[in-house]
Amino acid sequence: MRCPHPSALFGRTAMFPLLVLCQLFLPTSASAQGGSSDSVSDGPTGGAIVVLVRTPAGEPLTKPALVRLYSSDGMPLGQVPVVSGGQATFRNIRPGSYNVEVEASGYVTTHGSATLPMTGEVDVEVYLHSESGADPLLLSDTGTPLLAPKARQELDEGQKALLRKDLMEAQKHLEKAEHLAPAHPDVLYLLGILYSQMNNQPRAEEFLVRAAQMEPRRAVTQAALGVVLANERKFDEAVSPLGIALELDAHSWEARWALARCFYHQRKFQSALEQSRQALHDSKGLAPDIALVMAASLATLGQYEECAATLREYLHQYPDRSGAVRARRWLDRLHQTGKIKQN
Repeated sequence: MRCPHPSALFGRTAMFPLLVLCQLFLPTSASAQGGSSDSVSDGPTGGAIVVLVRTPAGEPLTKPALVRLYSSDGMPLGQVPVVSGGQATFRNIRPGSYNVEVEASGYVTTHGSATLPMTGEVDVEVYLHSESGADPLLLSDTGTPLLAPKARQELDEGQKALLRKDLMEAQKHLEKAEHLAPAHPDVLYLLGILYSQMNNQPRAEEFLVRAAQMEPRRAVTQAALGVVLANERKFDEAVSPLGIALELDAHSWEARWALARCFYHQRKFQSALEQSRQALHDSKGLAPDIALVMAASLATLGQYEECAATLREYLHQYPDRSGAVRARRWLDRLHQTGKIKQN
């Protein structure tokens, strides 16, 4: 499933691959260590904002990154490097609303928000999205009502900004498009994608629910909604839109991956195994971390040797991926508990 070049986009809004939304929520026990600012405000307040930077697989980021803090009106307040452990702390913060930006090589620059209601400490989780596989897919025309020229212009500019990863510019144009066409499903869909990339999953859910209500037979909208719900850990709610998406497009491996995660957390391990195995096959190497869901499902079903074989294959092909740390830990645990034999 390959995507056309952005210059090929016409007619309908581009669908941004759900790979950038998918996040794997399996248990981790890694502790976070990282950079810290001495002070952001002029006077001591005791407040702190702790930014927890996660990979698309949900693990603490282990490579260098830079975290920037902004006031709610966009004024830069400071930056902190993340050396290891995926944590950056801004200290002496006054109560209020703030925005954070995380920049790391190989990932899309990602944004998040934080509100410090009083002195104390607040944690903000920011999930990064890989730069790979981020080209759009062209949607077919399904009879969506035409947009007025001004609204279409704003929508197109917002879409182009999303492709450039310029989320602030995209937000400016897409919010204008929403003002001009508040009930257009293309506008709602792209706003959902935008807010998911800004790590504001509740806001993304709001727009995607509305888009899905207007076009319930649009596979990519149902899939995007299901992935966002899964990322919010609303696994029971996510199953329905993901199931609809797969009825409409059986080749949507992104939706199938998210469904596998839902089944895993619902303790439906056989279904999680079947869905993750199919998703891994259909993704054709675009999302190798699906193998970790498959391995976890195999382990819970007592199929330890196949689990170990899956982990070894993952480590052989992707020794430098962030998920390799987890895979090695699981293999070690299988050896230590006597579930599998030493090679």
